[in-house]
Amino acid sequence: AEAGFTPGIIYYLSQWYPRSDRARAMSWFYIGAALASVIGLPLSGAFLHLDGLLGINGWRWLFFLQGIPAVALGIVVLRYMPDSPATTNWLDSAQKAWLSRTIEAEQATTVISHKDAWHVAFRSRQVWLLSLFWLLQAFGTIGVTLFLPLIVQSVSKQGSFVVSLLSAMPFFLACVFMYANGRHSDRTGERGWHLGGPLLLAGGMLGLAVFTGNQWLAYVMLVVAVGLNWAATPVFWATTTEYLSGPAAAVSIALINSIANIAGLGLPPVMGWIKDTTLRYDYALLMVAVALLAGGVLGLYLGGQRKRQVVRDATREGRENVHSA
Repeated sequence: AEAGFTPGIIYYLSQWYPRSDRARAMSWFYIGAALASVIGLPLSGAFLHLDGLLGINGWRWLFFLQGIPAVALGIVVLRYMPDSPATTNWLDSAQKAWLSRTIEAEQATTVISHKDAWHVAFRSRQVWLLSLFWLLQAFGTIGVTLFLPLIVQSVSKQGSFVVSLLSAMPFFLACVFMYANGRHSDRTGERGWHLGGPLLLAGGMLGLAVFTGNQWLAYVMLVVAVGLNWAATPVFWATTTEYLSGPAAAVSIALINSIANIAGLGLPPVMGWIKDTTLRYDYALLMVAVALLAGGVLGLYLGGQRKRQVVRDATREGRENVHSA
């Protein structure tokens, strides 16, 4: 049931924010997701200690208490979130007209436009390349994040509560990196290095963490690597929604997320098997590092494609203006 939320909100934000502000807007959304881990990991540890209260298991308390905010906010969203700028009551008519006109003009220049049918997404080379990038990035967000408490415990040798606090730190850093990277990408209009650079650095940092002999230095490198991996996220969705618009965009975003979740299906058993076989996470983390480095190279390529598209659009617009004159 939760699976539709992320593609839905990415598409929703693309209908509200022009390209010049979209990466920063995406960063605020994902800051919320990262803060959920900053707050949620220590809270989860505390909820598990409610084991036996009123005769209820700790894990049941955890599910129940963490489910309440989602249900409550779902009701609030249905009641108060408008579908588009045109239907909101907190913008005046001039603001609504400007925002709608700006977004419509940008959507008219996308590679897959709002006029294309939804099934065009499955035939687009660009969509499959974006899906591959998001899959490789998911090696970090899914592969490392799911095992983060166990990895931190193996590195730090601390108890469960301290481990939950240490496991929350990468997500705090992720909030800072996402906002800074998204904001700078919007201000400069550059996407490639803001997309591929963080993954290249994250992969390198993760590889170094495996080979360092100091456990706390390895922890710091792991924290930085997770933060950098998340830093690419808002820029990725800003770049993706600059290529796509309309029904095909909605399908493409869902397809990209679906492909990335292959990592969620395959990585946990593979990483678990590697740990059981070698008694260490080193080879599993090296596998993730290689995936992130490959994703970084692909991100540079995708950003270069987007830059070339912008140049072609500007050249075509200039020719049309000259012809009109």
